[in-house]
Amino acid sequence: MDNELTMQQEILAIAKELSRARQSEESVLEKLCEAACAEVRSRLREGIGEEDCAAAFTCACAWLAAAGLLAARGGGEEIASLRAGDVSVTTRTGNECGESAGRLRRQAWELMAPYVTDSGFCFCGVQG
Repeated sequence: MDNELTMQQEILAIAKELSRARQSEESVLEKLCEAACAEVRSRLREGIGEEDCAAAFTCACAWLAAAGLLAARGGGEEIASLRAGDVSVTTRTGNECGESAGRLRRQAWELMAPYVTDSGFCFCGVQG
């Protein structure tokens, strides 16, 4: 139990650092960490537990949680610059956050590849 708590705390700490979570986002990030752990745990191969791949599991869960928070942030536009003289406002879309989130997700699953079952991808209705 203490080991699991320590792992959860480590995952949350890494995810906070990666996502640069604001204090107001910490409770959301904690839930994202829990969801990421459940997702990764559900895909572990039979006979492999979290402890068998602890370092990879910890990093992958943190990366997935951080990706979730970054993706949530990237949903709209934000002010990139503002000038007072002659009033000029420049906005940018959240694509940068979305791209970072995608990279983190890919890295997480690449890291876990030796320990998880495939993602269930298959060709359906393709005639050879």
